[in-house]
Amino acid sequence: MLKPQANSTRDVVSLDGIWNFALASSPDIEADAPWSKLIPPKLQVPVPASYNDIFADEKIRSHVGWVYYQRQVTVPRRWSPEDQRYFLRFDAATHRGRVYVNEKLVADHAGGYTPFQANITDIIKPGERFRLTVAVSNELSWETIPPGKIQTLANGKRKQNYQHDFFNYSGLARSVYLCSKPAVSISDITVVTDILESGAGKVQYKVETSQPVGDDKVKISVLDEEGLTVAQANGTKNELTINSAHLWQPGAAYLYQLRVEILSGSNKDELLDTYELFFGIRTISVKGNQFLINGKPFYFTGFGKHEDSPIRGKGFDPAYMIHDFHLMRWMGANSFRTAHYPYAEEVLDYADRHGIVVINETPAVGINLGIIAGVFGLKAPPTFAPDACNETTQAAHDQAIRELVARDKNHPSVVMWTVTNEPASAEPGAREYLEPLVSLTRELDPTRPVCFANMGFATFEKDLVTDLFDVICLNRYYGWYSQTGDLEEAEQVLEKDLLGWQDKYGKPMIMTEYGAEAVAGLHAVCDVPWSEEYQGKFLEMFHRVFDRVENVVGEHVWNFADFQTTSSITRVDGNKKGVFTRDRKPKGSVQVLKARWTAKQAKDVLPRHPASRPTSETIRTVQMKFIKIMNMARLPYPDVKGAPLNISKLLAHSPATVNHWSKIAGAHFKDLELSSKNRELVILLSTAKFRSTYEWTHHSTVSAKEGVTDAQREVIVQAGRQKGYFSAQGKLESLAELFTSKEKALLLFIEAVIDGPEVADELWTKAKTEFSDREVVEMITLQGFYYTFSRLTTVLNVELEPFAKPSKL
Repeated sequence: MLKPQANSTRDVVSLDGIWNFALASSPDIEADAPWSKLIPPKLQVPVPASYNDIFADEKIRSHVGWVYYQRQVTVPRRWSPEDQRYFLRFDAATHRGRVYVNEKLVADHAGGYTPFQANITDIIKPGERFRLTVAVSNELSWETIPPGKIQTLANGKRKQNYQHDFFNYSGLARSVYLCSKPAVSISDITVVTDILESGAGKVQYKVETSQPVGDDKVKISVLDEEGLTVAQANGTKNELTINSAHLWQPGAAYLYQLRVEILSGSNKDELLDTYELFFGIRTISVKGNQFLINGKPFYFTGFGKHEDSPIRGKGFDPAYMIHDFHLMRWMGANSFRTAHYPYAEEVLDYADRHGIVVINETPAVGINLGIIAGVFGLKAPPTFAPDACNETTQAAHDQAIRELVARDKNHPSVVMWTVTNEPASAEPGAREYLEPLVSLTRELDPTRPVCFANMGFATFEKDLVTDLFDVICLNRYYGWYSQTGDLEEAEQVLEKDLLGWQDKYGKPMIMTEYGAEAVAGLHAVCDVPWSEEYQGKFLEMFHRVFDRVENVVGEHVWNFADFQTTSSITRVDGNKKGVFTRDRKPKGSVQVLKARWTAKQAKDVLPRHPASRPTSETIRTVQMKFIKIMNMARLPYPDVKGAPLNISKLLAHSPATVNHWSKIAGAHFKDLELSSKNRELVILLSTAKFRSTYEWTHHSTVSAKEGVTDAQREVIVQAGRQKGYFSAQGKLESLAELFTSKEKALLLFIEAVIDGPEVADELWTKAKTEFSDREVVEMITLQGFYYTFSRLTTVLNVELEPFAKPSKL
């Protein structure tokens, strides 16, 4: 399902804000009939937000059943009823939503974390107002995902029980929209990418429309981050090739834009509908015991998280979202898991844009009646049974997977699907329940690996389903729920456990949960559980084991921040396993993780097998001659994640500065006041003067896209071979037809800067006449940057990549 988008053919009206609110007076919604009357503003709630913690009222917080939201909505008068269709879009309603326009039911959706919509074209009219009522139920049963059971107490109060360890926040926790789009419209887009040996990106797309449309009426354009068109095609299904593609990399995202346009059958210039979708070119695969992104091994560092914050509950909050991401990046985290449900789509949009890797999870948590019983040493009833997890549960689980994949299939940040968290995978019936769901996930998306999170009771000897999955994901708490306070014993048990999985399956393993609770401010010298020190030591113990087990390819701490749960004697104001408090204050263990993960980042950009120092000058001379003959680089290329260019790889020999160089390079292509063509003229002249065939080759291609002609480049080649070429008497006059007056001033100025050390007043005056102060500084620093890069390529003998066609200087 495509996210709402406002553009030249579509419109979106946000319905976020303050809504009137009421609790149901009985479990029977038909008896209440909230759609038939006005809900008074006695109680009001914000949307998006969970309603539970908004009020100082325990009755509302612990309510089980339906609640009602209501507001008045005015349809924009500018909307046209003839050629437009009107929809209500709900990003989520937890856990079931029924939508009424005036007194008509227009939607009924079960599933609390994925979007749904209602076509209301025949009910509303432009310029008119209607009453919108939304009934939301938080009830969980064995007919829902996640499951639960409602208990009626002796006093008549209804109590919701469930197996998952987080509070059952409910309501309209995500945005609501009124949307319009054309009658003939784009209804869905699917993009699948691959990387060719040449370095080109292959982009396969499929467009679905509300009505049949001829292929000649569907126009496809791919735009790069500069807004330049790099590929075009026609038809609802096709394949495009992007030469010298920029890859989406962890920590170094690059997003292309797929623009889909439907043109009129009678007039191809008339635009009926358009939609723009961001996507990244990257590949995901599992090979042996490695998890590969773009063919390179990737090691996950990060967290299991929750959508949870004070007052808002699970309500989407962009301030908390961005703050969380910056805290993770500051610590060196590169990934997270959407435990234990799909997060707001804005979270994935942000991860796409910033190169953060996501393991995306369904809401299927709590499919295990043995966890609570096992913790307290009790005998558990069977999980897979007619009165427990049954065919109806499986059908709801099936729907949850379909809706998750449909929403998130195009996000490059999403690298794996988690079918379920901590199911009873060692119980009879587990395989019969899960195998069809795994097959469904692969059918819906054959491009991503599939996993589930295994809990400790289902050991490698007992588990019945792990062979169905691509990656082994383990949730383990040795030293907390067992071996409590004895980290030495816990370390031995953990290593034995991991080696058992490794020896049996040989698959890559991610520790998707490990952690100990810590009360912020509680300190202890010895290994005292609940202290900040114990939490840090617990994590360090797990890390020692990870480093000794070859197949471990990731570590996700449970949890990023403290979060709310139901009240119990083991939960004091929620779960305290966060390394941050609920309001994002760091505990001591944050420094443990920051030190480890930032060190891992530095290690990832260092060569695995650095060249040894020669023992003799003679050997060194022979080596250098061999390098020259074979056109080999003088230094080995480090195995750097996210670096398609050889120059970027060699920069990683200096881990202290590599990120700074990358940021400056990015700024040159995004943030300069200097025009793109003038930027390329500066770069071309600099690389020609400094004789860098490598940089010249790459920028010959880039400059052509920015409007630099072959004839202009030929002149710059000549300028590179002669000092003072452009300042020679009569030279620029002879080139008047090739360069504008502004371009001539630029070439004269940059040549003087390079030939330097000073620039004559006359040339300075010409430059200042044509360029702003900012542009002058940008030209000088740009020249200096490419002096450095040119010298790196010439001194280190950097080779051109296989996809680069050499361009002679």
